[in-house]
Amino acid sequence: MQNKDNKAAAAHSWSRYWADGKGVTCYTGAQGFSLEKIWKSFFASLPKGAHILDLATGNGAVAHLACQYSDTENKNFHVTGVDYAAIRTQPRAGLVFHPQTSIETLPFDAQSFDAVISQYGFEYAAIEAATAEAGRVLKAGGAMRLLIHAQNGAVVTDAQTRLARLRAALLDNGLLSDIKTMAALEVKKGPQKARRLNHYKKLAQHCDQVLPDVGAHLQGADGGDSALKLTRFLLTLWAHRDDYVPDDVLAKAIEVETEAASYVMRLEAMNHAAQSQKDMDKLVQGFKAVGVVCEKPVLIGSEGKGSQPVLAWCVDGKRTVGRE
Repeated sequence: MQNKDNKAAAAHSWSRYWADGKGVTCYTGAQGFSLEKIWKSFFASLPKGAHILDLATGNGAVAHLACQYSDTENKNFHVTGVDYAAIRTQPRAGLVFHPQTSIETLPFDAQSFDAVISQYGFEYAAIEAATAEAGRVLKAGGAMRLLIHAQNGAVVTDAQTRLARLRAALLDNGLLSDIKTMAALEVKKGPQKARRLNHYKKLAQHCDQVLPDVGAHLQGADGGDSALKLTRFLLTLWAHRDDYVPDDVLAKAIEVETEAASYVMRLEAMNHAAQSQKDMDKLVQGFKAVGVVCEKPVLIGSEGKGSQPVLAWCVDGKRTVGRE
C-alpha cells in the first residue's frame, strides 16, 4: 500500500495526465484499442434505470460508453464516476463525476448501485479496502465487471518497452540532467564564473558523447511516444537556446524533467498493479468474503475471452442476495 506522500504524488501525476483531455491510458504498439464489445455485453445484462458506479474512471471513457449505450438502447442508466485524481471531465445527462475520491473510502450509502465497473483502475488501489467498498455499495443481486491489467499482457509489455526507451534516451545517460544543469549555469550570476564555465564544458562534452546513441534508443518509437516527444523537444530547445532568455530555457528544461518523472511514475504504477493468476484467485476470495460471488477470472483481448493479444483480466461477480 502506498504511503500518503506517494499516494499524493501519484494523484498529482494522474491529474496532469487527465488534464490534457486524454481518454485512454493504454496502448499496444502505436495503437490504442477498444474494449467496447466487452462492455456492451455487460450493459445489455443490466436492468433499465440501473445505477452504475465506475471506479477509477479517469476521464470517463467507460462511463461515457455506458451513457451512449443507454441512449441508444433506451436503458435510462444513471452513471457515477469516481477517481482519486483531480479529473475535470464534464458531466452529461445521466452522468456525474466525483474527482479526488478514493475508491477505498467511497462516499455512498450501502447497496446504492445496481452495478460496479472499472477498467484499468481498481488494481491501482489498496485491493483489500477497495474490495470491501465495492461489495458494500453494490446492491443485493447487483452485478460487477472489472477489467484489470494482466502481468505479461500486451498493455503492460508495451508500457515496459516505453519506460525502458525513455530511461535509455533521456534519464540513465544523464542527458536531461546535464541540459537542465547547463541551463541553470547560464542563468546563474555572480562570482566563480570560471568554475561555472569549466563545469559547463564538462557537461557539454558528456552530452556530445551520449547524443549519437539517442537515435538508437528511440528506434521503434511511434509519434505519440513520450520518450520521443520529450527528447525531441529538449534537444530542439537546447539547439535554439539563443532564441530564448536563459530563465525560459531553464523553466522549459524543468518542465521536461517534471513530465518525464510523471510518466515514469505512471508506467511503474501500471507495472506494479498488473495482476497474476495467483493475484486474481486471491481477489476472488476477497470478494467472496464481502458477499460478491465471482466467476473464474479470464484473460481477454479486444474481441472477448481468449482473443489475442491479451489485454486484461476480466472478472465478473454478483452480490449475494440478502447480504447486509
